[in-house]
Amino acid sequence: KIFAAVELRCGHQYCKACVLSLKRYDILDDELCAECRTAVPMPGMPDDLFDRGVRIVMVVQRRVELRKSGSWQNLSPELQAQMDMVREMWTEAADQDHYKAQVSLADLYADGMGVPKSETTAVEWRRTAAE
Repeated sequence: KIFAAVELRCGHQYCKACVLSLKRYDILDDELCAECRTAVPMPGMPDDLFDRGVRIVMVVQRRVELRKSGSWQNLSPELQAQMDMVREMWTEAADQDHYKAQVSLADLYADGMGVPKSETTAVEWRRTAAE
């Protein structure tokens, strides 16, 4: 069986199944491209991706709560970058059929937490989770 390649932000491509296998046995560094050593998030195991995203969301949520408005609108560039990373990690986990990531993405879009508020996208993720 031929597995699809995954392209890292640095442009290098790897077999996704191979990367996941190497990560499973802690052979591959989580955050560095094996070829150019550029810091890039590597494709991960769905549970790991989801858990890392949860930790980031908790920190961002606390910072949002401390803002005067308490609103998720107009996040600082730093907070927006963190939420973009969460969305990417949860999307990758959701694409690997991780139920909690699918439901969490639906919640992000339903509430507009670091993403454009979209009931349509929220419903799509809820349907995917229900399948």
